[in-house]
Amino acid sequence: MLRKHKSNRHLTNCDICHLKLPTAILKKKHMDVEHPDNGSLKCDNCSKEFHTKQGLKMHKRKCKVVEEFFDINVKNENESIIFDESYDDPKRPSVKQIRENIVTILNMSTAVPFNFFKNKFNCFYCSKDFPDSDTMREHTILEHPVCDVTQKCIKKCRESVACVKIDISTLSCKICFISIQELDTLIEHLITTHNANYDKSITTCLQPYKLIKDNIACPICPNEVFRFFGTLLKHMNKKHTNNNIICVYCGQTFRRDQNLRVHIWRHHRDGRFKCDICDADCNIPSRLYQHMAKEHGVKAAKCPKCPESFETQYLRQKHLIEAHNSGHKCIYCSKLFTRNSFMRDHVRRTHLKEKNVECSICTMKFFNYILLRRHMIKHSGEKNFNCDVCGERFYWRKSLLNHMLRHKKNSTIQI
Repeated sequence: MLRKHKSNRHLTNCDICHLKLPTAILKKKHMDVEHPDNGSLKCDNCSKEFHTKQGLKMHKRKCKVVEEFFDINVKNENESIIFDESYDDPKRPSVKQIRENIVTILNMSTAVPFNFFKNKFNCFYCSKDFPDSDTMREHTILEHPVCDVTQKCIKKCRESVACVKIDISTLSCKICFISIQELDTLIEHLITTHNANYDKSITTCLQPYKLIKDNIACPICPNEVFRFFGTLLKHMNKKHTNNNIICVYCGQTFRRDQNLRVHIWRHHRDGRFKCDICDADCNIPSRLYQHMAKEHGVKAAKCPKCPESFETQYLRQKHLIEAHNSGHKCIYCSKLFTRNSFMRDHVRRTHLKEKNVECSICTMKFFNYILLRRHMIKHSGEKNFNCDVCGERFYWRKSLLNHMLRHKKNSTIQI
């Protein structure tokens, strides 16, 4: 009964044609037979190569129509041969060549491939998670020094628009050890100097980033600098992408179907976090807790160590720190924090005394760009906060609030 239930209820889908299959073994057999991954499928009419049988079948329909259209026009001597623009079939880059391009750059240069998911850097080869780009880079260099076309991570690049994120912050040629700043310059160097098998006409297979801690520049507009890589990706998606795939749930646009599928899975999946009272769906736990507290007056965030409950996860974590001495502990002073990111910032700011952001005018250094922006107000001389009572102006909002307290105090004394 269990086997019958699994085969009926938990079918696996083919990644390409979405055919439902009862087991992973049958799915693999189906993939090997129906979707061979060697790019050897060719059209009989135009000799164009295809990655899958489904792609070849779709192309043949169009190719056959063009051939029939050509024959009809040739037979008709009175009419000129005019091809409709809709029949134009520009040659798309083959998946095989895209994979060779990616492998060539990864093996002949110090470019480090990576993935980014749920605000964490992932190893391109083994999908291991890392909190920051530095540890991800060290792991990749030590554990995965060579990339091969037959590796699983490369075989995942099935689309003709496959794009791999690479870190080029320390870019150089592995053959002659020349340091190179930009990816285009490196590609030209590898082709001309080392006869690399790289097709320059394919421009979508690599996406370069310079992962410098707390100073990640946009590859298109370098003046835009971001502290977090996730913020940079949002900026890229909003400002520099010709998105034409729209999410029907929230209207957000994406470059590829794959990005849209991940977005729907993360944000619009039915019943991920459902309210027990009104069956309302929430995409993350914190919103479910907020909904239950606001709409039903229920404190759903329960403490795992005592019977107390709280309205939000933050209040629960704060309670764990204060009452149970449980949280993210600083290794230097043993102070506890509600989030690991808060603890890391505390270590860098308080104990390591990091000041990597420099003022371009007076060369003073600061911990982050927020402090630098506050400092730059002194150089600009602009006092943006003014008192409505006496007209005096101030650099900071805090100074204005302190000033307003004096007016309030004087008015109460006069009364």
